[in-house]
Amino acid sequence: MTATDPTLTTITPPRRPSQRRALLPLSLVPFFPILLSTLPLIGTFLPRWLTFLLPLLPTAHILHTYTRKSSTTHIVPRRVTAQIDGDFVVFLIGAKLNTLNAWTGGEGIWTGEAFGAMVAELRQNPELGCLAIEEFFGADGAATDTLSVQYWRSAEDLHRYARDGMRKHLGPMMRSTKNSKLNPHPDIGIWHETYSVRAGEYESIYLNMPEFGLSRAGRMVDPGRARMTMMQRMGKVEEPDVVEGMRPYMDEL
Repeated sequence: MTATDPTLTTITPPRRPSQRRALLPLSLVPFFPILLSTLPLIGTFLPRWLTFLLPLLPTAHILHTYTRKSSTTHIVPRRVTAQIDGDFVVFLIGAKLNTLNAWTGGEGIWTGEAFGAMVAELRQNPELGCLAIEEFFGADGAATDTLSVQYWRSAEDLHRYARDGMRKHLGPMMRSTKNSKLNPHPDIGIWHETYSVRAGEYESIYLNMPEFGLSRAGRMVDPGRARMTMMQRMGKVEEPDVVEGMRPYMDEL
């Protein structure tokens, strides 16, 4: 099965405007122990009233980042897969808070603002080659790191953006690299990984999900019987290699 199979049915879920999430406060719960743990340390040096205001700064930044992001809330109530034409690149980038000073010294807030500016720039300028972005917080279970999953049209587009001095990436990259050389105990860790994917050499499935990940970078399609299992979607087998106990349920999908 190639990436340009004309027999697949494209599914286009309607988009809704950006809106604040009702459960947003719950997403901040993992941050509260970290924020509260700073109070005894900072309280030694600052007035008590100011001590209790400081944790609101990173919290306000997180709230701002969450609420300004656009989201697709329409659920597609069945199994679908993703279709994208040609080769593409998956780029993972993130940051990790290594010390308490990352919060109190402002480096964590500055890094978050830099990441937010880059993501906003890429979303507002699709001609740069970034197809879609998904962002996650607290991926390590301790709310101290972030993850941005990005889908790019090509490695050349990604490289061109990273080196363009007129864009939002180069300046912060140079600053963080310089700081890592000067500081023997760096407050912020930054990482990235890049994967080049050839056409047809990928697979995905979404069950009762909104447009997400690769399906947002490309488009949602009905897998049908030709792409019922992972090995079929990877082009490894032609007939469905369904686990025997699941066959009655798979036939109904």
